[in-house]
Amino acid sequence: MPNIKSAIKRVSVLAKKTEVNKAKKSRLRTSLKNARVAVADQAENAEATVKQVVKEMDRAATKGL
Repeated sequence: MPNIKSAIKRVSVLAKKTEVNKAKKSRLRTSLKNARVAVADQAENAEATVKQVVKEMDRAATKGL
C-alpha cells in the first residue's frame, strides 16, 4: 500500500477506472456477439445492429479500450 497521498489517490482512481473499463469492454463484446448472430441468421435488423456495433467500437477506440 502506498504511503504518499497522491499515490493513494491514484490507486483509488485506478480501481474505479478498471471497473468502468471492464464494464465497457463487456458491453462491447456482447454487442459484437449479437451482431455476429444477427448477420448469421440474416435478421432484418442485422444492418442496424452492425452499424450500432461499429459506432460502439469507434467510441471504444477513441477512449483507448
